[in-house]
Amino acid sequence: MESERGSETTYWALNQTTDSLSTPLLSSEVIEEGLTTGQRVVTVQEGPLYRVRGSHVTLWCKVSGYQGPAEQNFQWSIYLPSAPEREVQIVSTIDPSFPYAIYTQRVRSRGIFVERVQGDAVLLHITELQDRDAGEYECHTPSTDERYFGSYSAKMNLSVIEDTLLASMAPQALTRTEGDTVELTCEVSKSTTQHTHLSVGWYHLRGSGEHHAEEVLILSKDFTLKPGPSYEQRFLVGDVQLNKVGNTTYKLFLRGLQPSDQGQLYCEAAEWIEDPDKTWKDISRKQTERTSLAVMTQGRDLSVDIAAAESSLSEGDTLQLNCTVEAQKSSSRHFQVTWLLNGMKVARVDPYGVLIWEEEYEERAKLGQLQAFKPSNTIYVLTIYEVGLRDNGTYHCSVSEMKTPGDLHSIQTNLSSGIQVNLKSIG
Repeated sequence: MESERGSETTYWALNQTTDSLSTPLLSSEVIEEGLTTGQRVVTVQEGPLYRVRGSHVTLWCKVSGYQGPAEQNFQWSIYLPSAPEREVQIVSTIDPSFPYAIYTQRVRSRGIFVERVQGDAVLLHITELQDRDAGEYECHTPSTDERYFGSYSAKMNLSVIEDTLLASMAPQALTRTEGDTVELTCEVSKSTTQHTHLSVGWYHLRGSGEHHAEEVLILSKDFTLKPGPSYEQRFLVGDVQLNKVGNTTYKLFLRGLQPSDQGQLYCEAAEWIEDPDKTWKDISRKQTERTSLAVMTQGRDLSVDIAAAESSLSEGDTLQLNCTVEAQKSSSRHFQVTWLLNGMKVARVDPYGVLIWEEEYEERAKLGQLQAFKPSNTIYVLTIYEVGLRDNGTYHCSVSEMKTPGDLHSIQTNLSSGIQVNLKSIG
């Protein structure tokens, strides 16, 4: 079939040359020396291309300078390395019986098909590349011209290579507190013979049923770091970082965790090759298993309890009230604790540990009848010596968290349950 096409094209090209000697071309038909508006040119994607086994491959083909309808037809064939002179027909846009037997089933099931991009341009799709798909591909356009002149087919080579890209990250179920740091490690390797580049990135899925993954941070094939839109500001201040350790290890650091970081995180690696037309093509992509991340907000993990050494007292006894703050990573956080009697403030200890009495209690404190102190960042003790009927009632503790010790406004506040103190009068 190739020889017929070749002789046909050559014959009509010679005939055109002969005609041009006896019949001068109109000036409007001349573009440049040797070319006319009637000269058909078929162009196919430049090869050789290297694509990995099992991948979805597309090859483009287009025609210009033709006469006839705007919608041109295309036929794809292959010349296998084992028989480089023998044409094996694959698929046609006009003839359903065009494919040879070894391609019939793949064409029927759309494992191989032609996508029309426009009237004079198509894409050949091979949805799952096989080793036997390696060879020299020919794109042919049946003539719709008044006479043959130009090229009616073009060829390119496609090589099938092994997919050597590997990406792995140990799946974990992590629970962290707001403000913490999380570190994820992704191992990526390849052993492709051809010169290729890698890109490595982390992606975030907010919910278990979410399908749209959000970019966290990507190391591109050009060795530049690109944060996703939601992480750009945190990247600029250094809270989102990627470190490469050795040849295969990539570490993601997320500092200052936020509730929005909760969800699933995974790593994706891609292998890129530069095609002859100087464009870069991702020939393989691998995703790792997912790590689930739960972020506990500070508001949910802050509570305070109140307890009395003895709640049933007589006048003149000593009342000791212990307030205990429950919070994760409490040693690095800043609390202010206040004691209340029947909803009215008695005293408070600020984040620096400074004790402040309410005015009506100041005199008794000076006389040593009241005492309050902070043994640790989570334990606060109020002692009332020689209690009287005025100390009767319901006591609460309130805990407020400050972002920094000197802040006037709290991030959050929590109130303990109440404890009733009943005094028995003497006599």
